[in-house]
Amino acid sequence: MSGTTATSISFDNGLGSLGNAYNVDQSVPGQVTLAGNSALMEWAVGPSSGHGYGTYTIQAQVNANQPGPAIILWPGDNNWPGQEIDVMEITPNGSGQQYGTVHWSAGGSDAYQAQIFYGVSAYTPHTYQLVWEPGLITFKVDGMVEATVNSHVPVDYAHGGMNDTIGFLNNNSNTSITVYQVDYTPLGSTATPPVSHVPATLAAGSGSDQLVLKVSEDAYNGDAQYTVKVDGTQVGGTFTAAALHGSGADTVTLTGNWGGSAHSVVVNFLNDAWGGTPGADRNLYVDGVSYNGIALPNATASLMSAGPASLAVPATATHAPTSLAAGSGSDKLVLKISEDAYNGDAQYTVKVDGTQVGGTFTATALHGSGDDTLTLSGSWGTGAHTVQVNFLNDAWGGTASTDRNLYVDSLSYNGQAASGGSLMSAGPVNFGIAASGGTGTGTGTGTLPSPANGGKLFQGTTGADHITGTSGDDVIVGGKGNDGMAGGAGADSFVLAQGDGPDWINDFNAGTDHLVFQGIAKASVTTNLTSYYGSGGLDIHYGTAGDQVFLAGVWKLGANDLVFA
Repeated sequence: MSGTTATSISFDNGLGSLGNAYNVDQSVPGQVTLAGNSALMEWAVGPSSGHGYGTYTIQAQVNANQPGPAIILWPGDNNWPGQEIDVMEITPNGSGQQYGTVHWSAGGSDAYQAQIFYGVSAYTPHTYQLVWEPGLITFKVDGMVEATVNSHVPVDYAHGGMNDTIGFLNNNSNTSITVYQVDYTPLGSTATPPVSHVPATLAAGSGSDQLVLKVSEDAYNGDAQYTVKVDGTQVGGTFTAAALHGSGADTVTLTGNWGGSAHSVVVNFLNDAWGGTPGADRNLYVDGVSYNGIALPNATASLMSAGPASLAVPATATHAPTSLAAGSGSDKLVLKISEDAYNGDAQYTVKVDGTQVGGTFTATALHGSGDDTLTLSGSWGTGAHTVQVNFLNDAWGGTASTDRNLYVDSLSYNGQAASGGSLMSAGPVNFGIAASGGTGTGTGTGTLPSPANGGKLFQGTTGADHITGTSGDDVIVGGKGNDGMAGGAGADSFVLAQGDGPDWINDFNAGTDHLVFQGIAKASVTTNLTSYYGSGGLDIHYGTAGDQVFLAGVWKLGANDLVFA
């Protein structure tokens, strides 16, 4: 296929140019699914195979929280290592986090640059887009730019290089990927968007309560249309279904101030159509309902003819944000807490500098719909502190919507803000509170630099800490333990000392930030490029065995980035 010819594959009538197929489920019109060990690709038989510069658009749903599924552009000459471009892969840390990668051959060895897609979740459809142009590759998800790469960008066949073929893989029995639509538009041209039945996300209304309907259709001579009433009052206007029944579902989120009492929901199918056969019949389906995050059992309906269907919402426990307090003293630690409630509420304890404050707390506020306010009092003083939140009762039902999680949305200490984090599995997570005065000296033999431009000093513990800085010039001392650090904006100093163990820095800015080695001989510092959990970067070893820090996304240090104190 010519690298300058527009391509559109909807899977309504076969696989199109994706003829290199193995173990691909084609049983549902308008989609294909790859599960277990399976592959679907264009044939790669030479440098001109596939496509060159342009926009690659893939509508797909990844069902995985571990490696297995991938969307790839494979070298046209079918040689590897080479100019493979991964539009989407999954990290191996169990989070389901997705990323894109540009590969190239470095003297016959694979080299690559990985880019994390932050906030892109699995188990829901997305539109993945890769724009390949001279000297630049842009990764987009649902229209938002996630990352750009401007080094080691391959040249296409029309400009003296090689094209890539479009492909999909799955190599894990616990994962799958469903593909709905594949489009390629050459650089400098536009294409007419194809008719798509990718599941839609719709919303209407306002208020603190949330009713979520999963809706699908049999589309015949047009899409099914419907309205929704809650307790006799219509919410929103006329909705149009997009997802084909059995191939996913639209997500319709309605909000209002309905409270925790029982409610009546009426879905009215407006435009039934019948062509005389089961394959020529327009129908509407309510595949599921949840109210304020709680799935309702047996809340389904098949509307095979025009008219209303009634669904009952039973009275539910309230998930209104609550205010809690414990401890005594003049210092105030305030945590903003929320949860994903599944089969019960999340429970947790809190320690300050290793001492528990209060008993077991129970979250009530749903994440994204407000926060509980937990105020802890003590006599802790102005130094740096470690706050440990221990998530006690994680629960997992196999999908993203049946997962109990806990969120520390923010912290503040005596009015001084600190960053929070997400607890997606049971266990403790540490959060650093910066000292409110002085600069300290850390654990090494030299003197720390001083915070500047509104920055703070953050002092970690001997355990595994999660420390996030401010927009100023921060000084971050992780200390012993496996620490994850991010400085934020500003010129930040990350202090490392002998015995600190393995650390990870997410946002080191070469030429601006500094690594400050306390009591470490310069000759003991070695660097090499490597990757962890799908992220490439610079791995630095120093001091005693086991002391190292990984700089994610950093390929080369500035002349003054290393400081020896």
